[in-house]
Amino acid sequence: MSKNRMKKLVSVLLALTMTVLCFVPAAAAEPKDKVTPILIIAGFGEYVLVDGDGNQVWGPSQDAIVETAKNAIAPLGAFLKGDYETFCTGIVEIANNLFEPVSCNPDGTAKHPDVTVIDQYTEPVSQYGLDEVTRADAFDKDIVDACCDEVGADNVYVYGLTWHKSMQELAADINTYVQKIKADKHVDKVSIAGHSMGGAVLASYLGLYGCDDVSNITMLNSAFTGLDMVGCLFKGEIAVGTDELIPFINQSMNSDTLGKVLDTLKLLQLVVPKLEGFLETELPDGSGRTYKDRIYTECLVSGFGYTPSLWAFVPDEYYDDAKAVMRAYMEKNQQQSGVSASVIAANWATFERKIDEIHNIQANISSILQRAKASGTSVCIFSNYNLYIAPFTPTADYTSDGVIETNRTSGGATCARLKTTLGDDYVQARDDGHNRLSEDGIIDASTCMLPENTWFIKNYGHSMFDYRKNGCDLYVRAMTAKTQPTVDTWAEYPQFLVYNAGTHYVAPLTAKLGDVDLDGSITPVDS
Repeated sequence: MSKNRMKKLVSVLLALTMTVLCFVPAAAAEPKDKVTPILIIAGFGEYVLVDGDGNQVWGPSQDAIVETAKNAIAPLGAFLKGDYETFCTGIVEIANNLFEPVSCNPDGTAKHPDVTVIDQYTEPVSQYGLDEVTRADAFDKDIVDACCDEVGADNVYVYGLTWHKSMQELAADINTYVQKIKADKHVDKVSIAGHSMGGAVLASYLGLYGCDDVSNITMLNSAFTGLDMVGCLFKGEIAVGTDELIPFINQSMNSDTLGKVLDTLKLLQLVVPKLEGFLETELPDGSGRTYKDRIYTECLVSGFGYTPSLWAFVPDEYYDDAKAVMRAYMEKNQQQSGVSASVIAANWATFERKIDEIHNIQANISSILQRAKASGTSVCIFSNYNLYIAPFTPTADYTSDGVIETNRTSGGATCARLKTTLGDDYVQARDDGHNRLSEDGIIDASTCMLPENTWFIKNYGHSMFDYRKNGCDLYVRAMTAKTQPTVDTWAEYPQFLVYNAGTHYVAPLTAKLGDVDLDGSITPVDS
């Protein structure tokens, strides 16, 4: 072979080699399927709030609770003696001292803008230590551990609520988080899960910023449609559910000891009628107003009514009546403080704009979620049931997860009252070609906003994320789903499930007789 031919051959081989080598780095750098980061929005009161000096102002510290209990002794003594004026004055003072650091002005702005969460974790969980104690102290949710194990702690973020900020401010914070996560992780979308009040914040975010940056929307026992209990309170409806009070106490204490003591001593039978009588007793000033009016005017309005974010808890059907009732109390509250009529009107106009904007989002959340699904965003809703809720309104016998009514966390399920069923002759409200009735006769899921994307877990508490067995598995599947799952996607997780507190398993409500550990099969372990 001539030297020229040899040179040409070598040149061709070198050129081919260089061409191949040029593609090798590109192929090696080609990314695998990127992990979609998860942002979890925490609920009401799950993070400690501190003032500018770092002093804990919410939730109340142990010392604050003890001090409050001591201060309540004298007013309670007056109550038992029938001295309602002394009792009311004392209770109003105690409550206002307790809530003052997190209260708002009549225009809905925070009285103390420096109050915020003790730590706002803006980086992924991996930046704050991975041992269980650190993570529990920082995030207080097994669901975070479950997400970390699934997608890595470097891809999990948590947002803690400074809940007395307006929903607009909270939604803006979420948008800032989402944009930061996208930039840091070089992704186009983020999976967002909202727990409890966090679901209302998530709804506000979707209404104000859309879903273009969201891959998965997951509602975890969420207040995205409000609470009947808050709707009743804001309408001025207070009623102690005596039949539900002891079961609620037993449930809260995880023991029936205190309930048995109260029942044996007949203390509730003594106190509850007296309390109801107190609320309806007219004030001694001859105004015709009652002590309930005084508590609302001097306490509930200043502690909660002026906080615009809490109006997201008022369901649509209660909203107009609640505004009329609370506005009257707000005006009376300001009049007693010497505020002029023109300033009162200006305060209400500013406040109303804030709460109306968020309420309009809540009222249209069904179409917002439907549009999200149509755009390719996965939407999953989880709702727990069969537990008692705080029995201080006419809705005391609504089935719930212990904090929020099931009809609210599910986006509209038809639910039987506690300890009852819908009835043997009940017919599913909407025929969509699927059976949406729970096997225990308590839930009709056909009336939900998204019946094919809504799961129910019986006997599972509001903030329960039991990670000892499979208690977080379904939630994590929803948060990481690449396509829209339905209640038929996973055979082991149909629409209706049940939690066993003894074995820590979540299993189909139709679990086999004898399947003690609720793992889906009968084995020697069940013996």
